[in-house]
Amino acid sequence: MTFTERELIKKAGADSGWSIVESDGPDSVTLGSASHNECATIKCCDHEMDVTFTVLFNESELHVGGAFDVVGSQKIIVQEREYESLRRVLHRMQELFIALPPTPIEIYNTRWRQIVAGGLPATETEETVKQRVGQDVYREALMNYWKGACAVTNCTISEVLRASHAKPWKDCSFAEERLDVYNGLLLSANLDALFDKGLITFDDDGNIMLSSQLNETNLKRVGIYPDMHLRWIDAHHLPYLQYHREHVWKG
Repeated sequence: MTFTERELIKKAGADSGWSIVESDGPDSVTLGSASHNECATIKCCDHEMDVTFTVLFNESELHVGGAFDVVGSQKIIVQEREYESLRRVLHRMQELFIALPPTPIEIYNTRWRQIVAGGLPATETEETVKQRVGQDVYREALMNYWKGACAVTNCTISEVLRASHAKPWKDCSFAEERLDVYNGLLLSANLDALFDKGLITFDDDGNIMLSSQLNETNLKRVGIYPDMHLRWIDAHHLPYLQYHREHVWKG
C-alpha cells in the first residue's frame, strides 16, 4: 500500500465519520468510528480493497451504489480500489450504527438524563417529555436507516416525511420496542396517515396491501397505487408488520 493509497483511505474515512486512525500498517489501515466503538480495516489486495468491519451487517440494508461485493456479514470487497465506493460504504455503515439497536435507546437515555439534570419544563408532564424525546430519537433513527427518503416513494422532502410505527406507541411494552427502527417506516404524509389508521399495510415481501374501505379513485388522488412496495425489507421488520396486519389493518 502506497502513501497516497493510505491517505485516500483516511480521507474517505474522515469524510464518512471514521476519523480515528486506529492503526496504519504497511498493507492496511484500521479506522475507528467517531461516534461508536466500531472499527473498519481496509486492506489493498491486487486491484481491490478488502473492508472488514467489527460489527455485523445485513446486505439488504446497505443500498448504496458503487463497485463492491459483499462477502458474508462483516466484509466488503471494493473493486478497482474505487475510493468513492469506499466512501459510500463507510458512510452507509455510519448511518446504520446510528439507526440500529441499541443506539437509539442509548441516545434517548442520554437526552433524558440531560433533561432531568436541567429540570423538567413546568408546562409539561414527565410522560409528555419522555414521549416527545422518544419520538424525536425515533424519527432521527428512521431518517438514517431509510437514507432520508420515504420507504416507499423515495421522496426526500424531509418536511413531509413521518416516522410511522407498525406496532403503535401505546401498544409497546418497553422503550426498546418504541425506539426500534424495525418497528415502523419512514413514510410520506399521505402513506403515513393511511398506515396509521390501518387503511394500508405491507406483506412480508414489502408489497402494499390496501383496505377494502379505499376506492381506486381516491387512492389515485393521493398518489397511492396497488403496485407500490417498500424499497427494501429486512427479516427484523416482519414481526412488527405482522402485528400491524393483525391489530391495526382494516382489511
